[in-house]
Amino acid sequence: MNQYFKYALTVVVTAAAMVAYQYEGKPEQAGLAQQAPTQVPEIKNEIAQVEQAITEERFTSAEMRAIQKAERIARDRRLQKEIVEHGKWAVQPYNPYRTVCDPHEVVDENNDLVSTLICEDVYDHERHEYYSFSNEALEQLAYSDAMAAQVLGENLAKTDPEKSVSMFIRAASLSGKSAPIFWATDGPLNWYPHFVKTGEVPLNAAHLQLALLEVAKRMGDPFAQISSLRHSALDEIELDENLIKTIEESIIRTMVQTQLDVTGDSSLKEVFDV
Repeated sequence: MNQYFKYALTVVVTAAAMVAYQYEGKPEQAGLAQQAPTQVPEIKNEIAQVEQAITEERFTSAEMRAIQKAERIARDRRLQKEIVEHGKWAVQPYNPYRTVCDPHEVVDENNDLVSTLICEDVYDHERHEYYSFSNEALEQLAYSDAMAAQVLGENLAKTDPEKSVSMFIRAASLSGKSAPIFWATDGPLNWYPHFVKTGEVPLNAAHLQLALLEVAKRMGDPFAQISSLRHSALDEIELDENLIKTIEESIIRTMVQTQLDVTGDSSLKEVFDV
């Protein structure tokens, strides 16, 4: 584009010079001859303005490119930091998602057409292949594969909470990472919907949930450190703190032994100092 402007400017200057030459020394066109010289400074001024505009455009473009490059570098650095931090505590690969909800018309129990929101999680990248495996296939792998145990725990969270918890604990044991433990507290052991429906807190689930939270904290889980599962509903019941501690120590012993038996690693033994 700049070359085009320069070419156009050259044409304008040449044309202006030709006009001044044509009318110079011709008395019969003295009126025009007097006008021609006054146009040349105006044209030169316009040329200078255009050249300045081109220079400013160049500077602005270069400045914007520099800003955009700096922003890309900053985003890449933040992303790399997030991936590294994610890998410290999570078993599954880094794969952010967002929940998208759309209205749909459905038929309710009274055969009436009602509008409801149907939500789904949309991931940035293709999910791990284990999410397409059957639970039977995952169970075969879960003995020594932390990711298989993790996915199976997710799949069973609602249908078989007890086995789901055991799979999350196994995933954490094999990997030495805390995220499966913390997710167990919010997945299969999320007793709050039951409390809303019945007004009762399931004591077994509450004690196990709080014990797992302490285990995750001792593993240094960043979310467990700032989480509080001590819902106000728990203030209305009598919790057995000794039982919570007993469950916590039992889970730790199981995790340490599982890691040693299956992987030969002793990192959890060092983490829990047992």
